[in-house]
Amino acid sequence: MKKIYLPSSALFFLLFSAFKTTNMCTAYATYKYGTSWEVTTYNDEDELVSTTTYTVQEIRKEAERTSIMNEYVTTNKKGKQSDKGYMSIILSGNNYLLNLSSMIPGYKSDDPQFIQYSCTPKTGDDIPEFSKVTTFATDNMGQISIVSNKVGLEDGKYGEMETITTALGTFNSIKISYKIRLDMHDYVFTEWIDEGGRTLKTQRMDNKGKLDTYSVLTKFSNE
Repeated sequence: MKKIYLPSSALFFLLFSAFKTTNMCTAYATYKYGTSWEVTTYNDEDELVSTTTYTVQEIRKEAERTSIMNEYVTTNKKGKQSDKGYMSIILSGNNYLLNLSSMIPGYKSDDPQFIQYSCTPKTGDDIPEFSKVTTFATDNMGQISIVSNKVGLEDGKYGEMETITTALGTFNSIKISYKIRLDMHDYVFTEWIDEGGRTLKTQRMDNKGKLDTYSVLTKFSNE
């Protein structure tokens, strides 16, 4: 099992437990109003880019799915708010879906596009592909414009299990990778996800294979 260490000024504590292929959606089902987490993004030189805090605002339970609505607030490296909005996590059957806008900085759509994850992933499983044109409206001093984006996901795959260390501790995780195509830009994403479905780290590479940014889960509270 490979080990990945992330730099942090906080003291590390160790939490070794076997990665269970239990239902990740069971952990999401414990989320409630006020559950929150923080994701910190750095550039390829380990410099702070932004910090985003997510807070559960509403949970809607329907016959075949549960929607967890979260408010997010993003601040830049100077601590000033740069973005604010809502994103949702959807639990449906043996899958959970995350809004693509939470993965790609600056991506917006009036018709949310979701990445589908398995609640019981195994090494070698595929991540469903998609390709579509999305649009969103912008208001510039009363002038409404419609912006369209062609977005797609391909080559998605669940990989090996690895041990990853963050400021929250050391966890066994499953590694996944996929390619996102946004208009003329291609990015390769790699994620490390723990048994509770939490994305501990996300790494984004540009189409030249160079590290663009990486994001780390730095806080989590479900009390």
